[in-house]
Amino acid sequence: MNDASGNFDSRLADLLARFSTLSPEQQEKLRPLVEATRARQVSLEADVAAAHDALADWRIVTKYAIFANEAAARERKN
Repeated sequence: MNDASGNFDSRLADLLARFSTLSPEQQEKLRPLVEATRARQVSLEADVAAAHDALADWRIVTKYAIFANEAAARERKN
């Protein structure tokens, strides 16, 4: 995610550099859009991080369930 985040940050910095060349009226019209885009990106990054954490938790639970199932099968065998 860092590469995508860095790419977004560099593209946003480029946009803001171009943004500064606009007239104040045009800047005022576009400022809410830029801020909303930045907020959506932060939210998206948080959602992706939460999804990664949930996937890691799911993997641990699955491994434990497989281990418990194998242990139960060994006990039934004995």
